[in-house]
Amino acid sequence: MTDWYSWLYHYGVGGLFFSICLALMLKSRAIRLEDRHHRRLVWSMIGGLLLFMVVHAAWILVVTA
Repeated sequence: MTDWYSWLYHYGVGGLFFSICLALMLKSRAIRLEDRHHRRLVWSMIGGLLLFMVVHAAWILVVTA
């Protein structure tokens, strides 16, 4: 389980920071979901975070196997 602590910390704290920043950008209207380009940007950021999470988890699984 200790191999997963860094993953949990990284995506727990980082995910919280990411969510707060995204919420602030949406609330301040710096990003408008009505705009197609902004919507694509938000989905790209979320997809990138999920991709990194999956690749990092796979890496941990390969190394600990």
